[in-house]
Formats: sequence, C-alpha cells, structure tokens
Amino acid sequence: LLSMMGEAVGVDLEALAVYGDTTKTGLFGVTNGWLKGATNHIVQGTDYDVTTKGIVDLFNQALYKLPEAYRQANLMKDLVFYVPFEVYEAYRNFLIDRETGLGDSSLLNADELKYKGIPVKYAPVLDAADGRTSYGKVAGCVLTVPEFLWYGVWRDLSIEPNRVVAEEKTEYFYRIRCDASLQWTDAIVVADMTAAQAAALL
Repeated sequence: LLSMMGEAVGVDLEALAVYGDTTKTGLFGVTNGWLKGATNHIVQGTDYDVTTKGIVDLFNQALYKLPEAYRQANLMKDLVFYVPFEVYEAYRNFLIDRETGLGDSSLLNADELKYKGIPVKYAPVLDAADGRTSYGKVAGCVLTVPEFLWYGVWRDLSIEPNRVVAEEKTEYFYRIRCDASLQWTDAIVVADMTAAQAAALL
C-alpha cells in the first residue's frame, strides 16, 4: 500500500510541477509550475508548422528559439526534448518512413530517439488529460536542460486514513509541502498546440 501511495504521490508532484498555475483551482492552483514559468513559448501555425513542413520543424524552431547565451555556454549537449505521445509517435513514424537502415531500426527496435544528437524522450505527464485541460492546450514539446527544472519537498510526507465503514473501504489522504521552479525562465522552450493539432499527428 505504501509503495502504491508513493507512486501516486510522485505522479501528482510531477503533474503539479509541470502544470501548476496559481490562477487555477484544485491541485494545479497550489503553485506556478514549469510551463507557466517558461518565458519562451512558440505556437503551432505561426512559429512552427508540422502540417506542411513535418514534425522536424517543431524541433528546429524550438532549437532556434533557445537564447544564444545557452548555445555559447556549451549546453547543447545537455539538452533534452520532452514530448507527448502524439509527437513521439509522429517522429518515430517519420524515421520509419525513411528507406534506410535507420527506418528499419526505428520500426523493429525501441531505441532511444534523437534529433541532431539531442534525446527525444516521451513524457507521459504531457498526456495527462486533467493537466491539458488546466493548461488549455497541449505542450507539444519542452526543450530544456533537465537540471534547470527545479522542485523541492519541504517536509516529510504524512498520510491520514479515513475509514468509510458504510462502504467497507478506507480512504488515504496525504499531506506534503512542495514547490517547483525554473533555474532560468528563458532556458526552457515550450511548443504549444491545440488538442486537435496534436491528434492530427497520429
């Protein structure tokens, strides 16, 4: 039970760190998260166009949006693209369609995807329906250095049971003090798209 609770708390903390927005209510209204704190947002259809130019245009434009100072600081090797399922599949299918050994490998194997040497990682939290609803759009790509994404837990987790005798069940509530922030607000590039645009990638 404690193991399952720990996993569930981890999922909640990750979602809060990503989607937190103090203008919202409920879980996401506790603090401002990484998407809210990022100052570099690009929008599908104006800043990039995967419909006519392909999925790689998303990655290219996110790279171009990264401030020059971070490229000069030799941080390119530390960057990661975090993407939802739609973008991950679109890029894998793009590679599969290539009539090369790389296309065969992408179809047959579960190798780590990369673009221009930068890992492209599937982040399940970017698929979260409640997170997308709160955010109002889909974060189609988050480009950053992982170490720039900060979060902290200020005190130990406490768990309180609530026995519901009439229903023969026990509910468990947890309490934790936590927060999330960015080391540099301009060192994260978020590519936004609508739910319809994301669905069209599949």
